[in-house]
Amino acid sequence: MSRCITNRNVGTFKVRAAAQKLATTYLETLAFVCQLLLEVRDFTLAAGQVHMRELLGADQFESLLESEKHLFSAPIVGLLTGVGNDAYMFSHLTLQEYLAAKCTVRLYGHDVGLLLSTLQPLHSRWKREVLLFAGCLLPKTTFEDFSSAVSGSDVDGTGACCELVRDFSKERGGSARVEEMVRDKLNSIRDTKALIAGLCHPSLELRSRVLSEMDRFDMPSDPFSEKDGTVAGLKEIAQSNVTAW
Repeated sequence: MSRCITNRNVGTFKVRAAAQKLATTYLETLAFVCQLLLEVRDFTLAAGQVHMRELLGADQFESLLESEKHLFSAPIVGLLTGVGNDAYMFSHLTLQEYLAAKCTVRLYGHDVGLLLSTLQPLHSRWKREVLLFAGCLLPKTTFEDFSSAVSGSDVDGTGACCELVRDFSKERGGSARVEEMVRDKLNSIRDTKALIAGLCHPSLELRSRVLSEMDRFDMPSDPFSEKDGTVAGLKEIAQSNVTAW
């Protein structure tokens, strides 16, 4: 008798676990659709279904419909909120962003190039937080390759993509390879001449930003060395009688 009860309990647990997995997949995919495809907070089930079917394929989408019935039946599960006129929203934008990132990694985490293209433009208000969450969810090796791809996409010379890499590297914990990668990229953008110009600029705000960036990214790694020449260049300006500084 006890063996039968045990088997029945195990079977019930497996059914519940499978149902929970389907519900989680549904919510992640719906969040992906709202955040990255539709770029909305409020959604209708009809709009969500169309895009989810296209994203997952008919067969996989059909397997999730039972979860939809449970999630949106009265009372609605606490992660979702009804907003009237047959429309709903995730209870918090951060929740939508996190679930969208989970779906993004699940669908495209195996291909760094595809993952990066899915999250373009990186600085969009709909993409940035998903990007940060995704960076934290990736395995270490994939994260490092993804960081390389993100920093490498910084083609405008501003260093903004390096800032992104630094942000999600900070969130998930340091990586020596990523830190070196970002530093090398910034050094290629901000050469010694550019740093000196920034440090000697009349604008206090600009000078402060340059100093902050140098401290934050540990660049240049050795400003006193002859090879780098940052300190030597500043001394030359300080001793010159022909410059304003």
